[in-house]
Amino acid sequence: MSRRSTKATRRPSPPLYADDAQYTSDDGKTTIGRAAVLEGLTKFFAENKEAKLGLQIESARFLTPDVLLEKRICDRRRRDDALRLQLREKGWRVAHLRTE
Repeated sequence: MSRRSTKATRRPSPPLYADDAQYTSDDGKTTIGRAAVLEGLTKFFAENKEAKLGLQIESARFLTPDVLLEKRICDRRRRDDALRLQLREKGWRVAHLRTE
């Protein structure tokens, strides 16, 4: 499955992240927990005014019926992010965000 999206945001949305969400930066550091992930992303966007989250969905595929993997191109340098979304009680949530 492949689709393009032009929606971009500078603010991560708390309800989109699972309680046990993880973020792995391009230097390999992993942050665990929605509050910690959102705090780190908020700090990053405050320090990097031109950065955007989720400019273009390059591809998406189901790993299982309740796990979706998306690959996104997130800035002008074509830095890639991968999102693993899981279907939870309240709908789809970001379980893992990885910057490549």
